[in-house]
Amino acid sequence: MANVFYHIPRTSGSTIWHSLAQKAINQQFQVVDLYSSSIEKYQSPFCANKVLSDLTKITDMSSKKMIIHHHTRQNITRHLNPEEHKYMTIIRDPIERLISEVYHMKQIYKRYGHGEATALIGMKRWFSPTFAEALQDDTLSPDQLLLVAAIEPRLTNTYVTSFWQLLMTDEYEDYRDYPNELSVDFDYLVEAVCYHFYVIASYPNVYDACCYIAHASGIKSFKVEDMIMVANGVEKPVLQEKTLTVLRELNSVDYAFLDCIRQRRMFNASTSRSLFMPSSAHVASR
Repeated sequence: MANVFYHIPRTSGSTIWHSLAQKAINQQFQVVDLYSSSIEKYQSPFCANKVLSDLTKITDMSSKKMIIHHHTRQNITRHLNPEEHKYMTIIRDPIERLISEVYHMKQIYKRYGHGEATALIGMKRWFSPTFAEALQDDTLSPDQLLLVAAIEPRLTNTYVTSFWQLLMTDEYEDYRDYPNELSVDFDYLVEAVCYHFYVIASYPNVYDACCYIAHASGIKSFKVEDMIMVANGVEKPVLQEKTLTVLRELNSVDYAFLDCIRQRRMFNASTSRSLFMPSSAHVASR
């Protein structure tokens, strides 16, 4: 059984992955980090399918206890038996996630400048020169920087585009095109997410997320002392209300999308446990 943790950036995914991976190793799971292996073997983080293709030549994916870390958007499902894999992830409020990603990228630019570090490859390829300049301009206020970032296709309605690319596209190793969110078959995408994802956890309930993902993956006895906290967060800037209003409007498709998923899976926002409900499709089929 292949258990895939789909790590959406800036959702505490690094803490979740490292905590689960160490616990899984201790219990003789095969642990596969597609992101790190892709960089090590192919000098690019975007070769998840090549890594999995190599792995399937030497490993029976259905015969081992396995947990996989997938941190990019390539569709890897052709390597996974639909009856023998589970996707799991954690989501965060779209605006909070956007702010965190932008300031994380600003830190990366400060650290690496215009160098060819792996962390900058995607930035140069997918983001506009205007945004790149804004990241380096320390005279811009947080409101000004976020308003520039908000019109970048890769940063707007991230959940719709990332799930669409993960589940609905052909296999891409190096993708550059982003869908118009309004052109996506919204209902079909919601249905696909609810079918493929066994656990969708909710930030900031990171320990709960680890417990649910561990349980769903067959990792036993996950406890709070098993948490490995990865400190790569950024301080949240104070934004004007009018800026937040613009950001919400620009990301309104994401909010509608997540609401549809919650309704489809009968989420109840009043209790944290209900935010981690397994997909009904998986309950019925497994």
